[in-house]
Formats: sequence, structure tokens, C-alpha cells
Amino acid sequence: MKRIPTASIWIWLVLAAVVYAVWPVRLPPVLYEDHILIDKSLNKLYFYREGRLIRQYDVGTGREITSTPEGKFSIISKQEDPVGFPENPDVFGTRWMGLDAGGRDNRFGIHGTDDESSIGRHMSHGCVRMRNEDVEELFEMVDVGTPVIIKRGSTVRWYFQEILSWLIS
Repeated sequence: MKRIPTASIWIWLVLAAVVYAVWPVRLPPVLYEDHILIDKSLNKLYFYREGRLIRQYDVGTGREITSTPEGKFSIISKQEDPVGFPENPDVFGTRWMGLDAGGRDNRFGIHGTDDESSIGRHMSHGCVRMRNEDVEELFEMVDVGTPVIIKRGSTVRWYFQEILSWLIS
């Protein structure tokens, strides 16, 4: 008759009970809240609703000299038909979503563009550019306060690091 290692079974049962007791109560917010994730290395914007990917867009991001800042931000303003500069009044396209990017006084954001050739490239002065029809669609789906995460590199690695840092804190 084979002997069952009872000690290891009890360890797994206790571990499963602890995970079951804690996990449903304390999920990291990034797994269930609406948010925007921008990957500068791929020039992609991902919109998540309740943790599920809803839409993916091609975007343009900042040049090396005027790089799009990385980090966690939130949308602090929304504007239809924003006014650009006297020499180029349509530079921001049809929509503007301002971000709280570290004291930049709402001068950094996600917006449309009058130059669709910049989409998929690193050409902006730091803002995230979208096709006008795409930014209009996103504009309707997000609210002021929606979190925006801007990073470079693996999305899977970023989520894994986010969950680990949340579990440790």
C-alpha cells in the first residue's frame, strides 16, 4: 500500500484556503477598473473596461528629445474641437484629453491630429496623437479621472510587476 504524504496535502489546503479568503476581497485595481494603457515601444493605445480589453488603437508618441513621459496619470480634462496655435489651429484634431503629467499644466494629453502620417511613429512633442475618428470614439468611452498608464516594453511584464507590487504593499 502506497503512503500518501499528508503533510504536503495539508500545506496545499491551508495555502488554498488563504488565497481563497484573501484574493476575491483584494484584487489589484488594474484588473477590474477602466483604464488606458499606452505602449510607446509599439505606439499602441489599449482601452480596458472593467479589466477587459475593449479597443486597441495605433497612436503616435513623442520623439526621443521630447519623449512622451512614462508613468501613471489620469485624464483631468476633455475638450471637443480644441484650439491649436495661430499658425496651425487644427493641430490637436477634433478632441483633447488632458493628463496630469507632473506639473505640465495640462499641456500634455491624448488628442487627434491633422497629420495622420505621424500615427505609428515617434514624432510628437510628447503628446499621444490619434486619428480623429479614433480619438472621437475613445473620447465618448472615457471619463475625467480615467487612469492612463504610459510605459515602454512588454505589457504582460508590466501587468505582472503591477500585481506583484500591489501584493507586496
